[in-house]
Amino acid sequence: MHGNCRGWTPQSMFTGFLLLMTPSLVSPQTTGVRFEESGQHLGDRRTFQIAPGDLDGDGDIDLVVLSFLDSSHVWINDGRGRFRDSGQRLGNRGGHGAALGDLDGSHDLDLFLVDNGGPDLVFLNDGTGNLIDSGQKLGGDTQDWSTNVTLGDVDGDSDLDAFVTVFQKPGRLWANNGKYIFSPADDYFGAGARGALGDLDGDGDLDMLTAGVGKEQDVALWLNDGRGGFTGTGSPIGGKGIPSLADVDGDGDLDLLLGTREGTGGYRILVNQTIVHGG
Repeated sequence: MHGNCRGWTPQSMFTGFLLLMTPSLVSPQTTGVRFEESGQHLGDRRTFQIAPGDLDGDGDIDLVVLSFLDSSHVWINDGRGRFRDSGQRLGNRGGHGAALGDLDGSHDLDLFLVDNGGPDLVFLNDGTGNLIDSGQKLGGDTQDWSTNVTLGDVDGDSDLDAFVTVFQKPGRLWANNGKYIFSPADDYFGAGARGALGDLDGDGDLDMLTAGVGKEQDVALWLNDGRGGFTGTGSPIGGKGIPSLADVDGDGDLDLLLGTREGTGGYRILVNQTIVHGG
């Protein structure tokens, strides 16, 4: 009996017990990822896009739900993933794209709403999730089909500016004066441009990539002078599609993900090889 227990100590027995009972020390069992219907349906078949963000400051994600033929609705999260309609109706109809960000420096999320066939609108948050129309009507041509908006500080003055893309017309850059009042900064970034903002050349400001929609145009690169002045590089990136930016190879710069219908379709990955000089 003693021979069978050779090497046994109370400590070794306790260690073995931990190995059996501690989940972090047991080989994980792969069960796969599974999603379950919550039973909620926000909007209807005309719903076009959502803008998620904590509108009421309670630490969970609320939603602005856009409808192609109706006003946009605000849905408030109860903290457990159940949403109630707040009753807010934003804009008249045709909400096509939206972005949430602090537009007036009040440390809550405001809304920039682009309209399909009408002016773009700015809504200010009262701090409790109520979005109030600022009265601005940007653009205003009923023949314009704004398609999307991207927010970022393009002119280096520490507030959020807005780049609005327009179907088959030049994209618009709107400069924020720091108190949510927007004025046109420039109005030509390629007809029908869809855009993405990011520091592509490593100089600390936001550059821009644009691409056409409809009859797709080559993706073009526009470099920022640090004050919101953009200069086209003169040569296209080489490809057509909708640009997105992310550091996919972990080297600290932004690479290009290009969604395209060319060839076999899907997303192309173009790795940024910019060499940044200086330190």
